[in-house]
Amino acid sequence: AIGAIGDVSCAAEAPPGAQQAHLQPPGGIVLDLAEYAEGLGKAIDSNRGLDHSKVREYWLQRGPRLFLTAAGYFVFTVVLSETLRDNTPRDRTYSLLVNTSALLVALALLFFRLHDSIKGAISRSAHTHYITWKKARKKARKGARSHVLESAAGAGVDTSEQSERINSPPSLGAVIDP
Repeated sequence: AIGAIGDVSCAAEAPPGAQQAHLQPPGGIVLDLAEYAEGLGKAIDSNRGLDHSKVREYWLQRGPRLFLTAAGYFVFTVVLSETLRDNTPRDRTYSLLVNTSALLVALALLFFRLHDSIKGAISRSAHTHYITWKKARKKARKGARSHVLESAAGAGVDTSEQSERINSPPSLGAVIDP
């Protein structure tokens, strides 16, 4: 029977006296995919404002601490180098360049970590939606299969072979044969 959107089904062949099973035709998969995409969009949209909180966390809270730690390391190594070694001007330049590059690398990693954190949070929301959707689909499919078996058993039909066929995952456009 074809009804409203989302109510598309096709009748499968069943033993005489048993109710017909309703499996989703390939066209129903498109509706499921659209439903999944809509829910996924809502899950991702629930992260609005996340970027602002992550910027605050990574750049305004962690940034100064990281900078002060790296600058402290910079000063500490320069002071140690000057007090414990006889440095030539070339050694001093080398030490300053190495420490400056370490400071720049630390700041670059902080910058990239922000993007990774935002992407990770959005991916987590999308994965949670996927797991919830998958569990709901599995539950709905299991309920439809048990309904077919109950109908056939109520009609006095041997359901042992049908149970094996119904409980195996159907392929696209599959029909249950008697």
